Amino acid sequence: MTALTPRVDAAAMTLEDLAALEVGTTITWRGQEAAYGVLFSALEGEAPPNLLALTTPAHAVDLLQYQPDHHYRRVDALTRLCGSVAAVLERLAALTPADSVVRFAGGLELDGAGLQEVPAVALWTGRKC
Repeated sequence: MTALTPRVDAAAMTLEDLAALEVGTTITWRGQEAAYGVLFSALEGEAPPNLLALTTPAHAVDLLQYQPDHHYRRVDALTRLCGSVAAVLERLAALTPADSVVRFAGGLELDGAGLQEVPAVALWTGRKC
């Protein structure tokens, strides 16, 4: 018998909904799939995402872009009422329209202060920083 992995469409959920997902749940967006969980692991040699969206305590979503100095810089912000995870991913992708999306991920990430885990989504474009 094969175990079924739950699947959700990124257009059918908000960032806040991410926190309620089970690790391993498949998220679909633009024909791609990603397992909900850890966004990436620098300790395992994985490249950080080029673009990241994090919820903030101020009821906003910070859109961050990875910089050549290996830090993220806030490049835009949305209100929490910005809609679905798919809408946030589309907004991230629009920040670098010349780059194609290689993959995406959803999970929990440390907030800007590094104090608590917050729902987040990330995009990798393949662009080297």
